[in-house]
Amino acid sequence: MGKKIGEYIKKAKPNGGTICTIEGNPAADNILRRAQGMRDALSGKEGLAALAGEGGWTEVAGCPVFTNDDGAKGVQAMTDILAANPKLDAFGIMGGWPLFGAPQPYRDLFKPMADKIAKNEFVIGAADTIGDEVAIAKEGLVTALVGQRPFEMGYKAPSVMLDLIEGKKVDDPVFTGLDECTKETADTCIQR
Repeated sequence: MGKKIGEYIKKAKPNGGTICTIEGNPAADNILRRAQGMRDALSGKEGLAALAGEGGWTEVAGCPVFTNDDGAKGVQAMTDILAANPKLDAFGIMGGWPLFGAPQPYRDLFKPMADKIAKNEFVIGAADTIGDEVAIAKEGLVTALVGQRPFEMGYKAPSVMLDLIEGKKVDDPVFTGLDECTKETADTCIQR
């Protein structure tokens, strides 16, 4: 997911810029992997702990911000980062909490920036496609969403468990695909 988020950000701003990563729980391996994938995609190098000009991207001071999966805290952190960095170019949101956990405050923060987002002057790549997130994409208040497929995950899990119980070989990991939503694809981006 993180790599795909990074690819969307890089496509929108190919010359790079300044970025802040908004992450959830600092102990969540999936969130840390997403952030690493985003950095890898933006820099073209694997395993960088922070971006300091690689691929044209630099993480601003105070980032990443860990919000402990609190949507309102995420929106407040984004507000504070924007105030401290008025020339910030992008946010990479590794857990969609600011969007689905605090959708109206998120809208209030980014509605004044809708034209800049539409022109890729400001870019937001975010994880997840749940709650109000797809509607927010349709409104043009996020550049791209990349989400897991919970229905597919729930559908495949029992058959994988049965295969394991029966001693059958299963893929590790089992990929269920990703949903990718933009303003242009919001009506059709969620798959099963």
